[in-house]
Amino acid sequence: MNLKTILKMIALGGLISFSTAQAEETPEISVRVMSCNIRVDFLPEDAASGNDWKSRRDLCLEVIRSRKPDIVCAQEVLRGQYGDLLAGLPGFTGFGFEGPEMDGKDEGYHGIGKNPILFRQDRFELVASGTYWLSPTPHIPGSIAEGGYRARHANWVRLKDKGTGRQFRVLNVHLDSGPGMAPVREKQIAMVMEEAAVYPAEFSQILAGDLNSRAAARVHEIIRAAGWTDARLQAPGPPAEESSAHAFGTSDKGSTPIDYIYTRNAKKVASWEIVKDSKEGRYPSDHYFLSAELKL
Repeated sequence: MNLKTILKMIALGGLISFSTAQAEETPEISVRVMSCNIRVDFLPEDAASGNDWKSRRDLCLEVIRSRKPDIVCAQEVLRGQYGDLLAGLPGFTGFGFEGPEMDGKDEGYHGIGKNPILFRQDRFELVASGTYWLSPTPHIPGSIAEGGYRARHANWVRLKDKGTGRQFRVLNVHLDSGPGMAPVREKQIAMVMEEAAVYPAEFSQILAGDLNSRAAARVHEIIRAAGWTDARLQAPGPPAEESSAHAFGTSDKGSTPIDYIYTRNAKKVASWEIVKDSKEGRYPSDHYFLSAELKL
């Protein structure tokens, strides 16, 4: 069985009948989505600089709550942090953390790459969900892309808005990082695009995450070629060019973001924000969070 067949089987596992006519009759909905790379909780240099998770946790949760999101796509989440997110976001539930560990390592970055999707239980019903690894064997947990540094995966949920019955899909990814990893990231995002393409073009989908790729990278060409639009460019006003990786306020690491929110078949992007909130010189993460209001 080839990779393309496997990916189609994964996607088809979450498909249910979809009527274009019925979708057109369903009122549009407004959904506020955040993408939040919260930074893993174990790095000794963070503890030494006062940027460990314990010092940032309350601010991180405060910043997320301040944007009143409906959906939060988080990256670099370890087990304790996942518990803190659920405890600090009342009314939210999550998918994508429980399950096999991301790789065979038992120290350091063990578990990194967990990309849970959290969403409001009062507003959305979970219709289907899934996880696959961004590797030649996507059904094997912890498998690594050829030439990749660490195991990476995609989490997705299919949600139904309880008020209107409208359904849509959210994907959360964190592509590989490190020098010379551009070809690996291109293969990883191509897998995500191929899997998502199983859904009808008129079915709304949202992709959020840390792509570790600047705006000019080929990763974005692959996404656009698959019919997706960068919410940053779709929102009113001039597109923000600031970097989303800032090393706790000490560096911008370039002039464009590496974190993104993309849409497929979104009617409108009402707003897009790179969230730069800080308090007394402390930041919630070494990444700025993103917030976008989408009309589906």
